[in-house]
Amino acid sequence: MELSLSSTVTGNALGQVVHSFGFPESAVPLFTTFHPDVFKEIDDFFSCDQYLGRTLLQKAADLLVYKSRKNIIEATSRESQQNLQYPINQYLMAIWLTFRYDVPNISKRPDIVHVATTSTPLSAEQNTLCVLADRYRDIKVADHIVGNHTRLLSKSGSEFPLVARTPLTASQFLSGVYYKREDLTAIGAYKVRGALVALHQAMKTHSGYSFAFVSTGNHALGGLKAAEVLNPHPASIRIVIPRKTDELKLRKLQEEIKRLFSLGINAKLEMQGETFDEAKDWLKDNLQQEEYYIDPYTDRWVVAGQGTIGLEILAHINLLLSSRNFKEANIREIIVITPIGGGGLLSGICSAVNGALQEGKLQECLLRGAEIKFVGLRIPKEKQQESKYGGAILVKNIAISNQIILNALGVDVVEIEDSGMEDAMKYINSDIGVKVEGPSAATIYPVLYRDEYAPREDRLIICVLSGGNVSHFPV
Repeated sequence: MELSLSSTVTGNALGQVVHSFGFPESAVPLFTTFHPDVFKEIDDFFSCDQYLGRTLLQKAADLLVYKSRKNIIEATSRESQQNLQYPINQYLMAIWLTFRYDVPNISKRPDIVHVATTSTPLSAEQNTLCVLADRYRDIKVADHIVGNHTRLLSKSGSEFPLVARTPLTASQFLSGVYYKREDLTAIGAYKVRGALVALHQAMKTHSGYSFAFVSTGNHALGGLKAAEVLNPHPASIRIVIPRKTDELKLRKLQEEIKRLFSLGINAKLEMQGETFDEAKDWLKDNLQQEEYYIDPYTDRWVVAGQGTIGLEILAHINLLLSSRNFKEANIREIIVITPIGGGGLLSGICSAVNGALQEGKLQECLLRGAEIKFVGLRIPKEKQQESKYGGAILVKNIAISNQIILNALGVDVVEIEDSGMEDAMKYINSDIGVKVEGPSAATIYPVLYRDEYAPREDRLIICVLSGGNVSHFPV
């Protein structure tokens, strides 16, 4: 299908990039031959160059050796027909990255110069290692930011003393099963980590801007809490949520906006669309020039902030394995289970654990030969429309930048439906006496009903309770 640049691209985010972010005129025809879905998906990549840069630039270098648009199209079609890991839309992103770094910033990134110009292509394994190394560096920066602001908020005497730094709670019913209590953060969900880190970093380069968040509730609450802590004057905050947002989250958002107003911070709330994806599409079409958008799943620093949970999990594991209860135990496998919406939480945790293992941060576990496995809980697309309890993870697709990490690290994905979430919510309430959101509770589901994740004497299981902001609890 041939697309007209003037009718299809102009006015959306990709069109702005073509015309405003340094593309030479000769590059414009490259964007006129792809299906509209490609343009939509490519919007999600704009903040992911560090994660995908080396891999995609190598692909771009391969493509750009061709002298004509016809050959580029034939090359990408050939690759997609072979069902490789990197689909056609990532080749488009690769071309964008190549032109972006070509002038004037490529001289500042010798690693990119090497990848884009080398005559010896990096292997898939080398590319993955580079991507993971970049992400782990970000997570260590994020951990420092979270640590500093946790202490600052604690000193302020806030009703909720923790921005993050959440405890591990042992299951009362199941031996060797623990809950990572992200429901105990300042907003009742892990999302405050990524929002805090992303806003902190964005303020360095976008002082005085307005900041925009789209969310099903928790990411928005995180953005407002981050604004309270960081006080980004004279900037303002715009929150866009779907009309089906959970009642408790909506009430919390309205209360937090009123509180920020009393502190001199301008924030406003808009309800658009019925789902997260519809709200996000609306915001992208209506993003103001002065607004800096912080995506809940693809923003580099949001994902790094979520990855700090992985570092804390490693600290918990070290303490457990050196404790009296586990000293004599022969732990052979550690399973970490989280929900998956856009994939930022689990890919961040995976990247943190993988990076720390490379640095030898979990020596006690390594010496015993224990293997760490990751499991993600996802609602099937065909069941999302009718889901009553899955609001926090009702996202059509896992962000491709996160999917690449999940694929590379061999993450298991288990599908969950409302009946399973309902059972899990009741179970956790009986087990440790807390009410958490359906996707949070779902982390116990495979432990209860799947033999490959069931408790064993040689197995340690950590279920990440990602949020506790729930209005509708099953009776």
